[in-house]
Amino acid sequence: FLDGAAAERGHDHLTLFFASGRRLWYSDPRRFGRMEIYPYTDTDPLTAELRDRKDWGLDPLAPKTTVRALAQRLRDAGRRSRRPIKAALLDQRLFFGTGNYLASEILFAARVHPQVPINTLSAEQATAIATAARQVMKNACARGGNSIDNGTFLRPDGSTGRMAFAIQVYDKAGKPCPVCGHAIERRVIAGRSTFYCPVCQVIH
Repeated sequence: FLDGAAAERGHDHLTLFFASGRRLWYSDPRRFGRMEIYPYTDTDPLTAELRDRKDWGLDPLAPKTTVRALAQRLRDAGRRSRRPIKAALLDQRLFFGTGNYLASEILFAARVHPQVPINTLSAEQATAIATAARQVMKNACARGGNSIDNGTFLRPDGSTGRMAFAIQVYDKAGKPCPVCGHAIERRVIAGRSTFYCPVCQVIH
């Protein structure tokens, strides 16, 4: 949060004060983040690691990233892993930006069960997931992300994200599927809550 967009709250862990008088708050309700301070040089460990890594995932929203390339990345990952597709989507070496709620939404849009092993994905399923990843992530960005109900996650200008109004299955266990009406189910995969429709997303 920058300047006076938000008052300091319980999840603000760091405040940076700038010579201009502006302030920057680091807010992390779920404590997934980390901050490290390095002196800036051409060889400092952080920038060297970022520069030298060869296993970065694809960005589904990058202009040059095609659905075909994303689908191929899924098929390639399946040659090295038997993980459930939901767990694989959380690995940033596959796709960039697929956090927990987005992974559930992507798989629902693709009609793929979250426990399908990545090594068993058909070409059609891989293409469906790749297509859904682009669509769901584009929609999430356009809506400003997903704000936590109690308002602890806000955009830098202090406004709330509107993706919550477009979510189909995430955090909706027991509620009717927006497509078929069957109750949404919750399952823990790779230590994270996963939401899906057992009718629309069947393991074949």
